Amino acid sequence: IGVIGSPATEPEREEREGPQHRVRFQRFLMGQTPITQLQWWQVAHWQPRSGERWGRELNPEPSNFMGDERPVERVSWHDAMEFCQRLSQRTGRQYSLPSEAQWEYACRAGTSTPFSFGDTLTSELANYDANYTYASGPKGEYREQTTPVGLFPANAWGLQDMHGNVWEWCLDHIHESYSGA
Repeated sequence: IGVIGSPATEPEREEREGPQHRVRFQRFLMGQTPITQLQWWQVAHWQPRSGERWGRELNPEPSNFMGDERPVERVSWHDAMEFCQRLSQRTGRQYSLPSEAQWEYACRAGTSTPFSFGDTLTSELANYDANYTYASGPKGEYREQTTPVGLFPANAWGLQDMHGNVWEWCLDHIHESYSGA
């Protein structure tokens, strides 16, 4: 059981981030980092084996900022779903994008603060446009490109790059609020 959503008193909170509520999760695992370009390239180049069936072509090199250890970017939700389907078929294990609730639960890693690192974010903790601050946080470095995955500290559960670097797809659709979601 985990709590997701942000409290009404959280700085810069948007209405769709509430109300806070408890969610019961089935056990799930999440990759330690976002999918790298090398991982994406390898799966995109797989040829279907007997019994496997691909649903769509994957561009093996979709990213703007190139590098084997950088996160793959510029992929659609459908591409990300195809990647998961290929992994599932090839390995016999179920791979999926996380639900928004799973993603938030894993990102917070047991904390109740806006970020897994505390009340604010700095460019020493994540890659983002640090010309813009969160609440009263400090300005910092704006790198203007992705960085290799795992470059920044992990959260309490060992997950890296949960804040910043790239936007991440979730399984479910966006909701205007958690009421009834």
